[in-house]
Amino acid sequence: MIDAVKSFSGAAIIVTHNERLLYEIATKLIVFHQEKLFVFHGRYDEFLDDIGWGTQEDVVELKQSDKKPKQIIKTKDMKKIRADFLNRRAKALNPYKQKTTQLETTIQKLEMQMDDDTQNMITASQTQNSAAISTLSKSLHSTRQTV
Repeated sequence: MIDAVKSFSGAAIIVTHNERLLYEIATKLIVFHQEKLFVFHGRYDEFLDDIGWGTQEDVVELKQSDKKPKQIIKTKDMKKIRADFLNRRAKALNPYKQKTTQLETTIQKLEMQMDDDTQNMITASQTQNSAAISTLSKSLHSTRQTV
């Protein structure tokens, strides 16, 4: 798995407690520790050297000498960020959901029409009504294309 992830050209999010995997491939860590979440920009060995799995105070007092600043996000703030994201996503997707519902309703109506036309076609065939067969055939063809 390590070789596959290393050869992958895109980004990967991996949830693991496997330190070997962390040592081999991690270049940025999202750390959940003591009811806090923070991002560490660096490799796992750098994280252990700079911060480690110490006490709550150790996590809060991050070293400022690193090249990239570390970011601490409290659980409460993370919940707010997530709620904001979900609200924005819902607003963006709502028009598509409405259109999908509208299309599904239209398709159901057309399928019911096709069922009715098929039954009427059977009846027209049994009675040898060529005009009805022609009309129903055209209607079925048109409805199938629409669906």
